[in-house]
Amino acid sequence: MKQVSLEFELNDELKKQRRQMFESLLTQPEIIEFKAKYDLTDADIEPYAQRYQRWLVNIRLCNGCEGLHMCRQNDRGLILDMVVDNGILMQEIRKCHYLLAEEQQRSHLKKFIISDMPEHWAQLSLASLDLDNETDEYLLTVNKMASWVRSPMEKGYYVFGVPGVGKTYLVACVANMMAKNGNTVAFVHVPTLMQRLKSYLDNRDEFENVIYKMKSADIAIFDDIGAESVTSWVRDELLLPILNDRAERKRTTWFTSNEDLKSLKNHYMYNQKGEKEEMKAIRILERIEALSVPLPLRGNNRRKG
Repeated sequence: MKQVSLEFELNDELKKQRRQMFESLLTQPEIIEFKAKYDLTDADIEPYAQRYQRWLVNIRLCNGCEGLHMCRQNDRGLILDMVVDNGILMQEIRKCHYLLAEEQQRSHLKKFIISDMPEHWAQLSLASLDLDNETDEYLLTVNKMASWVRSPMEKGYYVFGVPGVGKTYLVACVANMMAKNGNTVAFVHVPTLMQRLKSYLDNRDEFENVIYKMKSADIAIFDDIGAESVTSWVRDELLLPILNDRAERKRTTWFTSNEDLKSLKNHYMYNQKGEKEEMKAIRILERIEALSVPLPLRGNNRRKG
């Protein structure tokens, strides 16, 4: 191994401590394995005894680790390791197998071109649900969603029910599964989307970019539609053109709402001035009905307790 010469004098005590460290290192299983892996001799180890000692301390932080929640490294999941490259001892940062597994499990998130989904829902899927104590009606709804994921149809579902029944949770499962199947996904909370677009009015590029993503995603999910404040601008200049474009291009679209289609129509019937605009409400409902099939989700509020 090539060595870098460092010329300085050690006193006797330091020489003794260094020798003891070196002799101890030679008995450590990690060092023995490292020597065998790179065909090193004791003489190759001795000049870098302190570096090897630091390496041992670092990698042993991972002993007994059962997951990233237990990580004791300075940077979560990252290990300061050593390799010999072309005869030169080098340090490198590598990812532990837990971090690599997590990244693999989360790789589908790259397919979300817009996401208002909670980060900790990244691993949700319909297959991971605990359905032991659910009603037959709830199981039937989940089964319909699972069947759709197995054989996606052009139309998505308009999932509606009382607040807290689990609409967004189930549709997030669908979104993850579709992303893992290679589809681009736009998952937006409609009231948040409207606020986001409003904030971009002075930044036309960002504004158009969001609109483009909502129109072009393989699957778009409009979560909590009907919860946004209705203005003519929101209804006629934002939502309608996006939904119309998706309908014309036959792009899959899902919705969740606290409203059934009848009450949603009433939601869109009045503008911010309280003026009745029935035809405009009918127009946007026609797009939603062209894009989705109503799917009721019944049950109790799961947010209680």
